[in-house]
Amino acid sequence: MTPADELFHRAGVALFGDQYVAPMAGLLAVDKNTVGKWRDGKSKVPLGVWRSIAAELLKRIDAITELSEALGQHVQSELRQVRPSA
Repeated sequence: MTPADELFHRAGVALFGDQYVAPMAGLLAVDKNTVGKWRDGKSKVPLGVWRSIAAELLKRIDAITELSEALGQHVQSELRQVRPSA
C-alpha cells in the first residue's frame, strides 16, 4: 500500500467507518467500483477528489468542534448545579 492509498483509506474510515466505499461513492458522485479501485491502489485518486475529501473532513471537524464546545458547556452547567453532599 502506497502512502496515498493509506491516506485514502484513512480518510474513508474517518468519514464513514470501515464500510466506507458506498458512502464515499455517494459523497463523490462516482461509482462504487471507482472508489474500490482507488482504495485498492488500482487507479490514481484525482486531485479534485482529494479536494472534495479534504472539504468534507474540514466540514466535519467544524461540526465536531461545535458539538464538543456545546457538550463542554452543558457539562459545566450540570456540574454547577450539583451540590456536594454533606
